[in-house]
Amino acid sequence: MIRRTLSRLAQRLLVGPHCEFVLGDLDEGYERLAATRGAIVATVWFVAMMFRSAYTIRRQASHTRNRRWSGIASMFDGAVGDFRLGLRLVRKHPAVSLTATVVMTLGIGVATLAFGVHYQLFRGLPVEEPHRMVAITSTIPEQALYLTGLSVDDFADFRGAQTTMSDMALWDAYVQVNFATGDAPPEQITVTIATASLHRLLELSPLHGRLFVEEDDLEHTPRVAVLSESFWQRRFGGDPNVIGRTVSVAGETVTIVGVLPVGAGFEYEDLFLPLRIGQSSPDRRGRRPFMGLARLREGVTLREANKEIQMLAARIGTAYPTTNKGIGARVLPFAESRFGSASGYRLLSLTGALILLIAIANVSNLFLVRALARNREVQLRLAIGASRWRVLRHFLAEAAVPVVAGAMGGAVLAKIALPWYGSQYRFEIAHGVFVFVVACAAMLLIGIISGVQAIRRNRHLSLADGTRGNTRRQFSRVGQGLVVAQIAAGGAALFVAGLMVKTAVNLQRIDYGFAIDDVITGTVLVDTARYTTPETRLAFWDTFRARAKAIPGVREATLATQLPMIRYRGWARFRVDGQTVFSDADYFGGYRSAITPEFFDTFNKTLLQGRRFTEADGPDAEPVVIVNEDFVRRFFRDGDALGRRIRLQGSDQPWMRVVGIAPHMWMDTDVDQFPQGMYVPLAQHDPSFATIAMRVSGNPEDYVGVLRETLMGLDPNIPLDEAMTMSALIHLRTTSYRSNRPRYTFFGAVGLVLSVVGLYGVMSYIVRARTQEIGIRMALGAQRTNVLHLILRQGVAQIAGGVVLGVGVALYVSNGMSRLVFQMSPWDPWVLGSSFGILAVTAFMATLVPARRATRVDPLVALRVE
Repeated sequence: MIRRTLSRLAQRLLVGPHCEFVLGDLDEGYERLAATRGAIVATVWFVAMMFRSAYTIRRQASHTRNRRWSGIASMFDGAVGDFRLGLRLVRKHPAVSLTATVVMTLGIGVATLAFGVHYQLFRGLPVEEPHRMVAITSTIPEQALYLTGLSVDDFADFRGAQTTMSDMALWDAYVQVNFATGDAPPEQITVTIATASLHRLLELSPLHGRLFVEEDDLEHTPRVAVLSESFWQRRFGGDPNVIGRTVSVAGETVTIVGVLPVGAGFEYEDLFLPLRIGQSSPDRRGRRPFMGLARLREGVTLREANKEIQMLAARIGTAYPTTNKGIGARVLPFAESRFGSASGYRLLSLTGALILLIAIANVSNLFLVRALARNREVQLRLAIGASRWRVLRHFLAEAAVPVVAGAMGGAVLAKIALPWYGSQYRFEIAHGVFVFVVACAAMLLIGIISGVQAIRRNRHLSLADGTRGNTRRQFSRVGQGLVVAQIAAGGAALFVAGLMVKTAVNLQRIDYGFAIDDVITGTVLVDTARYTTPETRLAFWDTFRARAKAIPGVREATLATQLPMIRYRGWARFRVDGQTVFSDADYFGGYRSAITPEFFDTFNKTLLQGRRFTEADGPDAEPVVIVNEDFVRRFFRDGDALGRRIRLQGSDQPWMRVVGIAPHMWMDTDVDQFPQGMYVPLAQHDPSFATIAMRVSGNPEDYVGVLRETLMGLDPNIPLDEAMTMSALIHLRTTSYRSNRPRYTFFGAVGLVLSVVGLYGVMSYIVRARTQEIGIRMALGAQRTNVLHLILRQGVAQIAGGVVLGVGVALYVSNGMSRLVFQMSPWDPWVLGSSFGILAVTAFMATLVPARRATRVDPLVALRVE
């Protein structure tokens, strides 16, 4: 009964010219299984084979009707077969396959990590057609400055005359201001000042309320502000009723009109204020702290926009020669404008590329040596009719297994490591696409390099040869070049890591040359909207300084706009007496700090020449200045600086007479860039920002609360920010140097390990492939030292070539690293020598181990090796 039912069902399902034979085989199989293993097993077998046969017959019929789909299916079947062959080879050589997988995991993971950081920083703006978003900057070609800010007046002239951009905006980020609500302590916050068109250009939408409109840019309209979502949550607890509330920002009363959601591209800002254009003035035209943003019109190229903006800049330079002669303008992609100040991230991407190169070269060499050892097998397959493409597909499939596994492992590694760089770094679809592209490229490179070398006919090897051939000869220039490349890339990565490590060590061992252990600091902003005149601001600073000095336990107290090792906005442009100035481009640059007379006493420093400032150096006295020894060395080469004159940029700036020469006190951490600087009396320069520094007795941290209470007693609407010890403040401001150390140390260690492991694997495989040759040499009388020298000679030659090439790569990579290293040259010879010395020694050991193994080969055993 069951058999009859199954037979009828099979007759309906199986239709075709060969179905009778299939039905007969099914019936015979059913009878055989029913007799030996029972009816249930026979029924299950019959049903399974019936459906499998039906599927096969229908697929063959479909392929016959449609040859195109038949070809695709055939290709798919062939690819599956090749992949299965690759899996069998993995099981046959598990050590090599596991090594290749680990190497590709590290290489792809590190490269994806570097790409992820780079992508997050330099990704296009989240707007439609982001390629049309451009930045506008000023340029000073005579000083090789091509990425400086715009002035408000230049922007207004550009916007009114240009025709290549549909919309333009001007903004200044990371501005510090005081914020107060009256019901909580005041604080210093980070503000972005921008024209209303910025939100329109970036296509932003408010979370609550509204964003800026054109009327907000006008001078006499009520002041408004937009909060960031993070600041809204932190300061106001996410209260939706905050819209319409008035607060104090920089001493002015402003009305909150909206909240900008997280993810709009402003992760560090607390609040946004409208930038008011107002009336033009010569002094304002010469100040260029802003950045321009614009959208190109449809069909306009970047070259056309640049041509027009440069023409307008030349026209403005003719109209305003005092402030704009020699000042150009430039239009560039927005991502490139951010890229110019991110040399650390650029170096990170380059280092990640080096690691990936090492990994690909490493695995390529492993597969190349193994492929050459199979040369006889490949030649035999070609001789019996296999096509070169068919053989090459096998090598591609063999490379695909460790590459695919490494890509999956690398993606997991990058996904885990990316959040270490910051909460904004996440594994996104773009990272997955990058992993896929890199994996495909790596598979093709590895498979083609090994496959092409294997299928290329070699006159030194014949099918009649019963040996494995001379692997040293077969290991051609391609393989040797890959070894050299991975050693060079590994040395360059190790060199970068060495620079970062030495930078961190220099920060720990630095002799500052001034007192920091018993110094307490805090920054203060004076609201110019409330302290409207220079006299009121100077009175505030004098009173605050006097009250701070009166705190019990305070030995000295000073005010300064820039402390040693702490950079604020202390950059100034100036000219020295006797210098001819035709335009703003002719001014020099350096750091400036406005200080009170106790500055050098607070830090236990003595002037090299001249006198210090006194209370008599007030607003009505002769303008004076103290320059540091680096300033004298650059601008007064005769060493005679006392009595000379300096003038800051600006039509109303007076000449200042040099009255003293100060020792080097680290006016900025980038000492190799601009160490020159000057000190001016605070009373003669009316700053709205200053840092107090107090040298105290006892534990400095005990004075933080007392100092804050002193300031609150003077003005409860002015907060004390960054109140901490001098050593803690220096540690905070130099965090970027230290944060690079673990990243690049990890990358350098990975590069070293991959290079050494790759060289060891290649040399081990070569020694094993040359076992017969070594046995013959030793049987003919070769000594162990001869064999050792034979193997070492090849390894040492490759190491030497890699070191020479790597030094060149390292010196090239170090270009532009001057702002990433501290108290050292980016071409530091000690780091360069030690990095490549470590690499050469470890690589030599990786060559020595298999070479010594070769000397222990038994000639009788070696001669029996097939």
